[in-house]
Amino acid sequence: LDPSDTSAFFNYYERVYNVGSSALPSGTTPLIQRMLVRTAVVIDELVTHDGLFDMRFLAAIYLLIYILLLIFCVIQFTTSYQAVISRIGWLIGLTCVFNALWIVAWHYERLPLSLILMLGLLVSLIWINVFIRDLPDAFIKAGFGIYLGWICIATIANVTALLVNFGWDGSGISGQTWTIIMILAGAVIVSVTIWRLENPFIGMAVVWAFAGIMIKRQADNRAIFITAAVMMVAVAVVLMLSFFRRRLSGA
Repeated sequence: LDPSDTSAFFNYYERVYNVGSSALPSGTTPLIQRMLVRTAVVIDELVTHDGLFDMRFLAAIYLLIYILLLIFCVIQFTTSYQAVISRIGWLIGLTCVFNALWIVAWHYERLPLSLILMLGLLVSLIWINVFIRDLPDAFIKAGFGIYLGWICIATIANVTALLVNFGWDGSGISGQTWTIIMILAGAVIVSVTIWRLENPFIGMAVVWAFAGIMIKRQADNRAIFITAAVMMVAVAVVLMLSFFRRRLSGA
């Protein structure tokens, strides 16, 4: 795929995902269009090059995250938890900076820099979730919880993309086996994070990610499909246990 050739890009995605040029907002300038195309092409080549993940799930989860963050921007002025809001304000600013810089680094295929920025985003979100751990407000915990859960998975993908870009061959282990290892690692990391931060919403993004893997690989790789299905159920169980633990403790 040539990032400068938007018609080729949309022909490709229309063929694979039934998504054409109408997916872009009307009135999008050629420069913005090229940037969107470039970013999507890099993701497709480095993250979904083996058909692991359905790009439609990627777009949907980001849309949900941004909607929840927009809701937070509104309710932060009316919530009674101003002390906590004031403590995380600078961290929220950092997440915006890291996210914006990551898009630029990813766009220009500066993968080592993109990983550093992704780690900065991950650490910032972890600290935000530490500060809001005891809040009962569903919208605040949902927005930053789902965001953290997704960035946990995105960080693993970013590391994988960097290794692939450097020509890593898997150290003699097959691609299928490494994929299963990454799914298992992601499930364990997120399950521990859910329990430690007492935020069941963190698991929702991971359940969504594993569902995307299942749908994409159900026809051609049963091992990956089954692993993703089992880990999706496991994370969902941890999610529900965390939810009921808070309810039983009176949180």
